[in-house]
Amino acid sequence: MIWPDDTYDEPAKDNETCLSVGTLLPSEHGALSMIQRLGNYLICGLIAVFWSKKFSDIGPFRAITWKALRSLTMKDSNLGWTFEMQIKAIKNGLTIIEVPVEYKCRQGGQSMVSGNLQTSIYAGAKMFFIIGQQLLTRQIPCLPNNERNGVNHD
Repeated sequence: MIWPDDTYDEPAKDNETCLSVGTLLPSEHGALSMIQRLGNYLICGLIAVFWSKKFSDIGPFRAITWKALRSLTMKDSNLGWTFEMQIKAIKNGLTIIEVPVEYKCRQGGQSMVSGNLQTSIYAGAKMFFIIGQQLLTRQIPCLPNNERNGVNHD
């Protein structure tokens, strides 16, 4: 995976990883707002409780193999897409790694979500809706090990 700062993520190029999630590491005081920290804490906590997978962040960046992405049958097309992907990847038994991403204070503009209270509330409601939806749906079928990364050993 190549990050926006042109660094290369070595762990993501192994043959076992299906999903790499960028985990924010705030490098400046105030880089993440209170609502962002609270949202990450709540959602990551609920994922740990319901699916026994610990994440330190929902993550702004992700890299996923094409075959793994297709297997997830993603439904959400906006604010719920990121955590829908993480939950479905867990349910599908995909190998997931977190990759630290340094995060600094925004230099200009305003965050689409955390910069607006109404959008933050909508995003939070969407997160809870997707968690509820995923709790009510049965586990999606897991790809065989040899097909997880698009590798076919036939």
